[in-house]
Amino acid sequence: MSIKIKLRFLLDKFLGLFLPDQSHEDKFKLALTAAPNGMMVVDSKGEILIANKKLEQIFGYGSDELVGMSVDQLVPADIRAMHGSHRESFIANPSSRAMGAGRDLYGVDKQGNEVPLEIGLTPIKISNECFVVASVVDITERKEYISSLEAMNKELLRSNTDLDDFAYVASHDLRSPLRAINNLAKWIEEDTNELLPEKSREDLKTLSGRVKRMEDLLDGLLEYSKIGRTNQSVELISVSESVSYIDGLLDKPEPYEVKAQGALPSFRAKKSPFQTVLRNLISNSIKHRSSDSGCVTINCSEDLDFYKISVTDDGPGIPKDQQQHIFGLFKTLKPKDDIEASGLGLAIVKKTVEREGGEVWVRNNDQSPGATFIFTWPKEPKLS
Repeated sequence: MSIKIKLRFLLDKFLGLFLPDQSHEDKFKLALTAAPNGMMVVDSKGEILIANKKLEQIFGYGSDELVGMSVDQLVPADIRAMHGSHRESFIANPSSRAMGAGRDLYGVDKQGNEVPLEIGLTPIKISNECFVVASVVDITERKEYISSLEAMNKELLRSNTDLDDFAYVASHDLRSPLRAINNLAKWIEEDTNELLPEKSREDLKTLSGRVKRMEDLLDGLLEYSKIGRTNQSVELISVSESVSYIDGLLDKPEPYEVKAQGALPSFRAKKSPFQTVLRNLISNSIKHRSSDSGCVTINCSEDLDFYKISVTDDGPGIPKDQQQHIFGLFKTLKPKDDIEASGLGLAIVKKTVEREGGEVWVRNNDQSPGATFIFTWPKEPKLS
């Protein structure tokens, strides 16, 4: 049967619908032209009966050049011999499916260049003959995008490796000379006792304070760099017990209180990240207190998907124009010399909370001095 007779037979049997005032062939050509993908109809012997303009563009052929061609000519030479047997196997057991599932597919254009493709096959059986409608998508841009993502991922992996190297250096090589400087300052103070002028003794205390600040800065950088990069197990944690535990760890004046307001819940979460956030917020309140007799209050509420934990202090509050900036790296409201702060605590809070799927913000208290830091923690813990 000639290609024209096959085509007319296919159109008459398959396309007797839509636009009754037009021929079946015109209807089909309209449908193919409107298709966003390359489209072709192939008979059981692999001859192309119909090809649309998009398919011609993908393979670089002119008008009607593809009709009558064997579909095997569009297959790379190294797998062309196998393609015939694959086609026969499909005709013997036809089903609508993606071609070459799990494998990269390529076609060959008129110039002999390989084109990455995505192909969907739909069999149509008419009077015991099987025809195949193939949808063809050129995925060159997608492949290039994926390649660029893979390159970016490799660069990110390299950057993370560099960060690990930095963390190791900061933890070991930088800490040793700091200890040596601090020890020297102590020895000078012990050896000279009252011989040094008052100003020199104050300078030694300032030196020790700078060393302590540098050690805190290293600790903070290490903690910041590790956020989200170590697997944490999910366990049942008690917010009340976490508050008591953190209260026992922090250096604060005896009158200063850390207390809960109302009942605090227990829920399943990653213990270390949660306590890191709570510890940094409570520590921040203590560090910026207005007096030694103040207090910080922890409260918790919940909605459908999140717990909302509030840490409220009675300190000086935070100017509105600074409330969005205090979560940045190395940001402090007061000079670092006044409070010996690294400026990393709130940055660690923000990164940790967002890594776990929550949010954090701050507002000044309405009816009393101080500020309230609020963070949300998801009820469904992230597993990675």
